[in-house]
Amino acid sequence: PKPSSAASDVYKRQLHIIAYGIFGLLPVQVFYFIAIEMANASIATILQFIGPFFVLTYLAVTHQQVLRKLDVLAAILAFIGVFLLSTHGNFNQLAITPLALFFGLLSAVGEASYTLIPVKLVKRVSSLVVTGWGMLFAGIGLMIVYPRFPAIPNTPRAWLDVSAIIIIGTIIPFQIMANALRYVKPSTVSLLDAFEPLSATCLLYTSPSPRDRSLSR
Repeated sequence: PKPSSAASDVYKRQLHIIAYGIFGLLPVQVFYFIAIEMANASIATILQFIGPFFVLTYLAVTHQQVLRKLDVLAAILAFIGVFLLSTHGNFNQLAITPLALFFGLLSAVGEASYTLIPVKLVKRVSSLVVTGWGMLFAGIGLMIVYPRFPAIPNTPRAWLDVSAIIIIGTIIPFQIMANALRYVKPSTVSLLDAFEPLSATCLLYTSPSPRDRSLSR
């Protein structure tokens, strides 16, 4: 390709990675943790993983991808599940706060965007590069929006928890997800990713609560 064409291609990739960080990685993490704060990990994760059905809807509208009957059935069951989770079957009131529902749904939009944005990019650029730079731009974006960070308690437990969130809960799964998009359709990747609510619920009810941990000291 001509030098100007190559430079233009590099520039487009850079913008693509910035968009992935700002509109994909940042909202999927920030809104998810806000939803956890306002509800709990199980509810936040279930709400977030309506995202795969936003992916299916987007692909059906923009790429004329034909939805399978199983996809439609799964979408219907997911929204019924969210309705029951939000109302406990009572049409007159919410069982969770409106803000928790709002931020949970925003995290679902983030889940969809971080699945769709890098699809073409990871086929031309290493998924490690995409994930690493995407996280950097997501962090910069967060610092601009919310420049004040509370101090982390200087205890081994706190640093262990933060390290686990960074490495096990963020870098590893996001890298695996980005790499999977090189080989598998985004609709399939997002649906497989939706197994996370099951694991989050199991961990929530099998892990000791903070109160239990304090009693065991």
